[in-house]
Amino acid sequence: MEESQAAALAGLAPMTQQSGKWSGRSAVRSGRAVLRQALYMPALVAMRFNPDLKRVYGPPHHGRKTR
Repeated sequence: MEESQAAALAGLAPMTQQSGKWSGRSAVRSGRAVLRQALYMPALVAMRFNPDLKRVYGPPHHGRKTR
């Protein structure tokens, strides 16, 4: 299974709504809710404890003094 197929299966791939000349916004929808729910908690734990992810997704440190 390729990455794009896995993302679509989990409902994490953005799907663009288009009809004729009208082009809507991309939205994440459909997919398997059970799989999305199973990925949610490990993602939160990774964002909390992985230093690389913590730097990207952690709280902003604009103008705060370091201890």
